Amino acid sequence: MVRSAFQHVCLAVFATVFAFIGAVPSNAGDRDAVLAEIKGILDSNGMLPLTIKKHAPILLSFYTGDGAQLLWLASRRADGLVDRMLNARYDGLDSADYPADFLLHLKEDSEAATAAEEAEVELWYSAHFLDYASDMKVGRILPSKVYPEFFAEPRSVDGAGVLAALTRFNDIDRFFAAWEPFNDEYRGLSQQLRRYIEIGENGGWPSVPPSAEGVTRFSGPEGTALAGRLAAEGLLTTFSQSSDGTRALDGIIPIALKAFQARYALRPTGNVDTPTLLAMNVPVERRIEQIALALERLRWMPETADSTSIFVNKGEGRLSVISEGRVRKSFEITLNCPLQNGVVAAGRIREIAINPALTVSEDYFFNRLLPRLREDPDAVARDGYVLYEYSTRQPLAAYPWNQFTMRDFRDATGRFSLHLEPGAGNPLGHLLFRADTAEEIMLFDLERERMEGECDGRLPRTAIGIKDAVGLAPFVLAASYGNQTSLEAQIESGRSLLYRPIDVVPIIITYQSAWLGEDNLIRFGRDIFREDQRLREALKGRKSQ
Repeated sequence: MVRSAFQHVCLAVFATVFAFIGAVPSNAGDRDAVLAEIKGILDSNGMLPLTIKKHAPILLSFYTGDGAQLLWLASRRADGLVDRMLNARYDGLDSADYPADFLLHLKEDSEAATAAEEAEVELWYSAHFLDYASDMKVGRILPSKVYPEFFAEPRSVDGAGVLAALTRFNDIDRFFAAWEPFNDEYRGLSQQLRRYIEIGENGGWPSVPPSAEGVTRFSGPEGTALAGRLAAEGLLTTFSQSSDGTRALDGIIPIALKAFQARYALRPTGNVDTPTLLAMNVPVERRIEQIALALERLRWMPETADSTSIFVNKGEGRLSVISEGRVRKSFEITLNCPLQNGVVAAGRIREIAINPALTVSEDYFFNRLLPRLREDPDAVARDGYVLYEYSTRQPLAAYPWNQFTMRDFRDATGRFSLHLEPGAGNPLGHLLFRADTAEEIMLFDLERERMEGECDGRLPRTAIGIKDAVGLAPFVLAASYGNQTSLEAQIESGRSLLYRPIDVVPIIITYQSAWLGEDNLIRFGRDIFREDQRLREALKGRKSQ
């Protein structure tokens, strides 16, 4: 059998190892002899291939421990792993990242092998299995490689524990079904990924001609093209091109169009407008990529079964509270300055302010407030703005605002501050959640009527408004702070209070261009900040390293 150049290099490296430890002839069932060879390879001073070297401590621990056993020799797991790698796209991974052919040929060449050669096969399979399992569980790339400011605890896989867990599964697919990230969104998107791959394997969907835009009667070729496109995605189950069938299309296509528009986060008009036509003609390969990249970001999520974490999808406009792998509650969000609010971040919720005061930023002070202070400081005071110097409140009219400069403002840092008190004029509402991220991330209580246009200059451009934010607080605050009823009473009191959660509550804020809606159906959005492109390029860089 002809081996690839990669195989020859790898096997040559092992030959160097065997020169130090010798080779022990063995039948396939000679477990102890193979385990002894494995220990010798890992203990030797010879040069190990990089893939095995990086896992050497884990492999040594597993293969020399009390429960040591052979995982791949004379087992259907080996064929299952090769098949899984060849079909890695179904896991949202890339088959080109995994040496399925190499492993397959290595296994075939070991049918009449010595114990040393069987040890070689065992180690190669275990090392590449650990790579695949890690990619599937915690992601192919560290978030910080995509976003240098992404502050989150690094996640890793307990390799020895993974190998031990595999011993309980003869079927590799059953193992990975139990192993995939413990997250409802992940599981649901994985199912959708398989569905869209199948659509692609069946030829994708037909294009819809530009002449279909604005069509309201569907008896012509445009109607047939629309029906075919909608049917390919399961939004129009059956249709006939007979005269009766064509007339029926006039009634059912607008309904199917609304379902399509809901799926693609478009205004559900039931008409073939420009955004709808453009979305229809995006190839299925792009939709598959969107789901695969969404799965990669979900792998960054914390996965402690008894913990609570928060996932903010700016693309969907929704915040989800996740606990025990399930979405416990979702909240509608509104981005301040949505066309500039492109920050992706991770961290922890560090404090909650009840009836928070808003600290006036330098930009807002000079661009919006200072002109008003020069004209009528009393009017500014009536709007709820207060001035503090060394924690002592001062009347706004006491300062010579006409002579006040940027330098004066900066020189006064630490002794001088301007705040907007809690109340109807404060855009923060009743609650403010702060996260310890590199960027200034604040999630605030949004009452819809308080949002002044798309961009409120009083708030950071990274601010995120939460509708019904009172319902989020109990998930973040420890039980000792009381229930939602007592929280509402504290809000009603009007007093400003600051709480710091006892438990760590991780938060990830990102853009997903594919997600599951509350109805558990797939949704696709526009990637306005090119986050998919950024992640795609980072994954390409991983391959080149």
